[in-house]
Amino acid sequence: MSDNNEITVTGMILASTPVGENDRRLVLLTRERGRITTFANGARRPTSHLLAATNPFSYGTFDLYEGRSSYTLRRADISEYFEKVASDLDCVLYGSFFLEVADYYGKEGLDESDRLLLLYATMKAMTARKIPLTLVKEIYLLRTTVLNGDWPDAFSCTSCGKKEGLTHFSFAKHGALCKDCAGKFGDAIPVSPDCLYALRYVESAEIGRLYSFVLSRPVEEEFTSIVEGYRKRNSGHTFKSEEFLQFPGAK
Repeated sequence: MSDNNEITVTGMILASTPVGENDRRLVLLTRERGRITTFANGARRPTSHLLAATNPFSYGTFDLYEGRSSYTLRRADISEYFEKVASDLDCVLYGSFFLEVADYYGKEGLDESDRLLLLYATMKAMTARKIPLTLVKEIYLLRTTVLNGDWPDAFSCTSCGKKEGLTHFSFAKHGALCKDCAGKFGDAIPVSPDCLYALRYVESAEIGRLYSFVLSRPVEEEFTSIVEGYRKRNSGHTFKSEEFLQFPGAK
């Protein structure tokens, strides 16, 4: 076993499932290798040094042995367990959804540092509880579209290219419309200046500053309608964990 096969990655555990009697299979989103799967041998034993370091939401550095077809976890240095997320039912429900989204879109072998940073900032926003979890969700989803390279254009008219006088949004045209073009598209809906500003901010701000604003209830509902409408039209994937967000307690 050569030391050349050992690597250290920084990441977060997206999923942890039992394997056999004592092992765990982990899915990690890492800065250096993207989304990878690793096995933690003996991690379920009460005396294992990996016992507390193999839970979802755990963020830190992981020492891995790289085999021909899989990774094996040797050591873990967890800098953030996000205990406040794991101990709050609402945060667990939303957090599980965020992990599933990152798991679905994360790619192996690519630089996923921005996706990891977004996930980390989202967990921090949940623990701070300065803005509603419903808004955290929509901000996370909209910025995810940016990372995926398929986001709605909130900066110019998607029909004529005009940057001023944007008054409507079209899902068919993937973005904003000016008042002169809005009548050409049957699905065009009005968009308020506050909502348009929020869309622009989420699409362009530094990830660490994403969760620094709140919206009035009407504007948040408008923002949510556009983000969810765009997602429904452009993504046919259904996330299992999202079903639990419909429960009365998840808010």
